[in-house]
Amino acid sequence: MQIIRYLLIVSVALLIILYPKAKKYDIEVVVSNINTQQGNIELAVFDKSEVFLQKDKSIRKYSKPVIGNSIIIKVEDLPEGHYAVSLYHDVNGDKECNLNVIGIPKEPYGFSNNFKPLIRQPNFEDCHFFVSENQEIHISLIGK
Repeated sequence: MQIIRYLLIVSVALLIILYPKAKKYDIEVVVSNINTQQGNIELAVFDKSEVFLQKDKSIRKYSKPVIGNSIIIKVEDLPEGHYAVSLYHDVNGDKECNLNVIGIPKEPYGFSNNFKPLIRQPNFEDCHFFVSENQEIHISLIGK
């Protein structure tokens, strides 16, 4: 019985050591066109189309104070896959993307692929990009 237990422990240890770990990648999100030097950039990363832009459904969230006309937010340890980024400039610091009566953001905002909505909000397919290496993406804020 002891030998079987020993072999099981050794087998599990070897699997853990030899099993290839999934590669993880980093993206640097360069946010530009920041016109107001106050507040924070609030960024969300999504990996599924069915939850894109839904509050508290992102896989990662970041908040970074605005210092200058552009900032870089580093998103670390993403497995290979499709992702989409949305962000807004929380000028008033209330942790909400304030909207007007018809649902258009009152604060500057942006999406990966620099998608600019015209008559509808973007969907995941409009904004998604594939991560298979470390990379840099650029998002220029839209709005005031």
